[in-house]
Amino acid sequence: MKINKKSDLYNASIEEIQAFFKSVIFKGLYKEFPPEREDKRFCGKIEHITINGETNDLCPTSIFVPEKFSQFVKPGLCEFNALPNINVLKEERHQYKLFITRVKNIVQKIVRRDRKAESTFRYNLKLKDDKFVGQFTENKNGSFTIRDIRRSDFSKLILQNGKEQSPIVYHPHLFKPKNGKYYEFSWILNGEKENYVYLFKVDETKSFQEVTPRNLVQRLHDDIMNYPAGAGQKIVKMLDTLKNQLTASGKEIFIYELLQNANDYPQTINDVKQKVDVEFHLTLSSLVFMHSGAVFNEKNIAAICSINDKEKDTNKDAIGYKGIGFKTVFLDNENVYLQTGDYSFRFDRQATRDIVDTPWQILPIWTNYQELTPAERTIFTHASDKFRVKFSLKPTKIETLRNSEHNYAKMFQDIFKNERVILFIPNLSSVKVYLNGTPIPDIVCSRDNASWRVDDFKKDIAPEITEAINSDIDEQEDAGGLKIPTKYYNFNSTKVSFACEIDGRKLKAVKDTCLYCYLPAKDATWGLKFLMNTDMIPNGARDDVEVDFSNSINVNKTIANIAGSKLFEWILKLTKSGEYELDSIYNLIPSFASLKSGRPKYEDLINSFEKGFVDRVETDDFVPTPDGYVCLLNVIVDKTGLTSSGIMSDANFLKFSDKEEKILPILELRNSDSFESFAEVYIRKFDVEENIFDTECLREMIGNDDFKEWLKEQNNNNKFLNFLLENDYLKDYFDEAIFIEEDSGLLFSASDLYYNIDEELKDLSAFSSHLCYLSFRTREFFKDNEKWNEIIEDHFAEYDSER
Repeated sequence: MKINKKSDLYNASIEEIQAFFKSVIFKGLYKEFPPEREDKRFCGKIEHITINGETNDLCPTSIFVPEKFSQFVKPGLCEFNALPNINVLKEERHQYKLFITRVKNIVQKIVRRDRKAESTFRYNLKLKDDKFVGQFTENKNGSFTIRDIRRSDFSKLILQNGKEQSPIVYHPHLFKPKNGKYYEFSWILNGEKENYVYLFKVDETKSFQEVTPRNLVQRLHDDIMNYPAGAGQKIVKMLDTLKNQLTASGKEIFIYELLQNANDYPQTINDVKQKVDVEFHLTLSSLVFMHSGAVFNEKNIAAICSINDKEKDTNKDAIGYKGIGFKTVFLDNENVYLQTGDYSFRFDRQATRDIVDTPWQILPIWTNYQELTPAERTIFTHASDKFRVKFSLKPTKIETLRNSEHNYAKMFQDIFKNERVILFIPNLSSVKVYLNGTPIPDIVCSRDNASWRVDDFKKDIAPEITEAINSDIDEQEDAGGLKIPTKYYNFNSTKVSFACEIDGRKLKAVKDTCLYCYLPAKDATWGLKFLMNTDMIPNGARDDVEVDFSNSINVNKTIANIAGSKLFEWILKLTKSGEYELDSIYNLIPSFASLKSGRPKYEDLINSFEKGFVDRVETDDFVPTPDGYVCLLNVIVDKTGLTSSGIMSDANFLKFSDKEEKILPILELRNSDSFESFAEVYIRKFDVEENIFDTECLREMIGNDDFKEWLKEQNNNNKFLNFLLENDYLKDYFDEAIFIEEDSGLLFSASDLYYNIDEELKDLSAFSSHLCYLSFRTREFFKDNEKWNEIIEDHFAEYDSER
């Protein structure tokens, strides 16, 4: 029978148990009791025990060494054999007690150490001991790579070159760590290279200590409580300043930060990121926030207990990157609890109110589940298992929840009145808000819904831009300031998203828009008719975009240019989809002059945005025509409505107007005011005014010989005159030869033709060959048209029988 854990012993025979324990070797660290001890039965105890190089529940926390073995073991690493007490093991309570049968020290290879170099390293890196904490990851050959190496208090270890300590490879001989777990271990400095590159080995003569959740929280807690008073005072002031700066744009920003927190660490299954659901619950005394993202790991826990940790810098998909946004939850809340995985702790102002200069906002305090309020426990207990991260926020003043001027209930109703606030949070699926303790949510917002059209576009960043950004970040770090966040290091691609509301086959212009940097930058109002999300760098309060980059490369200007180019692609994509009325699509195209009017602060960004769009309009196929998509420079814009009237073919129009090298847009666009406005602006901008067909062009076309021949056909003539009449052009064309004479079929102006002579011709038929009069079929066509009868008055020649 195979034995791997205690429960296996309960079903094993005595012979199997004895055989198993005779076959295994225990190892650990022996500590000798002082000679003056009262209990003389034991000479010491063994801790940090492993069995065959592994740790499991067969390894006791410690075991006492009987006095009879005192001559065989000295302080340090040892190995031993042990047997369980079979009688108590087989009892109903199944007590597991080991007693030692053999013990001896493990002979260690003497390692030569440079104590002076190690002392200098400890001093320079402000280490209080020769221990590191790191994550042990097992390799295929049985060795372990130790990554994320930190000080023993779990603070980040950043070397003099600004980089983290490189991984250490550990080949276990005595102790086999658990894969993926963090351990505290002792190090030996094994050399130093140029530019502060240090080489280390693991000191196996010293014990390993697994960093459990509670142990980690205690390390972080003790580290902060051990701050000197001066350092604590500075951190307290810094946290107050940060809180005020971050919340200057409004108290609701902490809600955005919680949404960001949910987005940045989604659960991953088979390398596929799962969408995150979020819930907010208002109880009588607290606000509960839960999400279905990934359980917090050790890095996340350390980051939330720090300032400007920048733990997200390596996560290029994260929408947060400054490491300070979570601190906004402390604006109105003095007790913030977090439960995730095996972690359960809180930040509590009242717990340290009598201890001066204590930065309670980053001081974790281990908290038992029973310490929560009944309402909080009920919500947590009944929550779906998918909610792996749970927060509870207790405000300083209870009225903050529902009764103050800027209370949470009102905030939620304002923020989530529609889905626009979550449209660009990429990993978010839905938000539900429970305001009244009922099982049915009062507010539900889903990111994927039929009310909004959202499209994403990606673009690679030019290598020279990436290099320039990297150079600026390096210089900024050396100078101690960061205008460009370090997340933008190796910034080689960006994403731009656009959204607008859907109303049947129409796309509705969005009101009261602002720019989005995944979350709304509410003060960055450009007057766009759609929502636009980019990787532009927001300011500290996240309510605006940065415009002043001093001597650094203007990252936002680069991104704005890309956004303009992607706007072109978005309009083209919407057009090609065939899902929406084209007029509503072209209505979304901004008037860049209007955007810049009254917004001098953003002029450079808007100019760059405009250039990105205009450059594509000038060169790329964009306008749908009967022959496919063509560049606007080759398109005729008919301001007269002639080409949409149906009175002549497109081929005839192009021939009659001497524009056969050009092409007309599809019929729907010829009737679109939005398209006409857009096209006219850019045709004039590109100096191709000849593409505009207006009433002057119409007059010129009347003189075209081919058009005259076409116009002599009575049916064509009727339709053309009716077109002029319906569009109120006719009054300006009576002097043009566009009217058919009855006998000759030739074209005359109105003043050269008689209109009411038909009644007189019965008596004067002999003179008919000398009188020109309007075609009877023309008169017949318009005889009941009141508008015609009214407008032709006094324009045709009148026959006077008395003259």
